[in-house]
Amino acid sequence: ANRIDDANNLFNEMRNRNILPSEVTYNILIDGYCREGKISRAFLMLNEMLEKGLVPDTYTYRSLISGLCSAGRVFEAKELVDGLYEDHLMLNEMCFGALLNGYCKEGRLEDALDIFGNMLGRRVKADVVCYAILIDSMLKQNDTEKLWQILKEMNCKGIKPDNVIYTIMIDAYTKAGNLEKAMQLWDIMISEGCEPNIVTYTALINGLCRMGYVSKAHHLCKEMLASGAHPNQITYGCFLGYFTSIGNMENAVQLHKLMLKGSLANTVTFNILIHGFCKFGRIEEASKLIGEMTENGVKPDCISYSTIMNEYCREGDLQEAFRVWDSMLREGICPDAVAYNLLISACCVSGDFTKAAFLRDDMVRRGVKTNSRLYYPFPEA
Repeated sequence: ANRIDDANNLFNEMRNRNILPSEVTYNILIDGYCREGKISRAFLMLNEMLEKGLVPDTYTYRSLISGLCSAGRVFEAKELVDGLYEDHLMLNEMCFGALLNGYCKEGRLEDALDIFGNMLGRRVKADVVCYAILIDSMLKQNDTEKLWQILKEMNCKGIKPDNVIYTIMIDAYTKAGNLEKAMQLWDIMISEGCEPNIVTYTALINGLCRMGYVSKAHHLCKEMLASGAHPNQITYGCFLGYFTSIGNMENAVQLHKLMLKGSLANTVTFNILIHGFCKFGRIEEASKLIGEMTENGVKPDCISYSTIMNEYCREGDLQEAFRVWDSMLREGICPDAVAYNLLISACCVSGDFTKAAFLRDDMVRRGVKTNSRLYYPFPEA
């Protein structure tokens, strides 16, 4: 049983013993149900709470708003917020933040800005989290005009961006290839006395590695260690990605061995190595890594096997590709659409339409969603 079931059992036991649950008890259950996506159950708890004369608070409503938004029911979340306002119930910035996040996740920045305006109109002060949600959405939509407007507004209100906001902006600019802007933001952040965290360092290291400035990335990594922050799998993964992209597999392997010693290697880091070896035609070395993963207590995933299968298919060695496929199935790993499609395509290219049809049917039987655009055409009867 999961934690919400345990909490519910305890709740029922309290009722059986005639112990009246408090607002806090109901809030914990409502939040748990919302996180599990059981929104109807959460609202039943809310109604029960009201019937018992208990008063829901902003924590209760924040959970419900967030739950509705996570379930893709943003319209209902807004209706709930508006209904509470009409009932003269004051919501705080966390409740509005949950609604803003719901709109922004759907890419509805304009609607989010309308909500933000309503929030300010209702005399609810926006906190740095609300601004971070909007800034993240503006960067994703590449709306620099609105971005600078909101940063200016923050400055006028005396709200300084925190390391979360700086990280969001630095990460967005590095991913867009605008390293100069990312470095400028880094310098501003440091000059403002805002300390970067591990995510900030990693975002900039990733940008530097992607642009080929590996020595600068290495220097930043040293700075990171000096500041007391320790690189994680993602940080080292940036360097792994760089080495494998230029074919320097020796350095990549050496770095990965250090990661293994520090218990920092995982499925993703092994997959980066596998992809690197396959990219440069070193398929035998890539295949050996599957065994190394198991030896080191790291579980290969569908991507691990698919990358190797793809290389065998590219070389026209369908026999070896199916050997890897069978090995994956024996390990209990369910193939995804990408794995099926690359084998189906390879079978069609080689003229083995019987095997291709079998794979297609097996894909449907397993409930894997098909993507017809990726298939090679089957011959007409």
